[in-house]
Amino acid sequence: MTVRELDELVRMIVRTICSTASGFKICGQYYPKEVVKSNMLKVSRESLDNTLEIMRTAGEIRSYE
Repeated sequence: MTVRELDELVRMIVRTICSTASGFKICGQYYPKEVVKSNMLKVSRESLDNTLEIMRTAGEIRSYE
């Protein structure tokens, strides 16, 4: 994992944790903010490495906001 990739993932986690939204829609299902925040705070370096590997092989990934 490059420093740039790690920095971008950390920024996404921080934006999610600091968001004023009441919840998030993930893969078509709604989750309350506290559930998402709790899971984000548990993310490990291994999880980040695995996520980047999946993103590299998945092709185009979109955000539906």
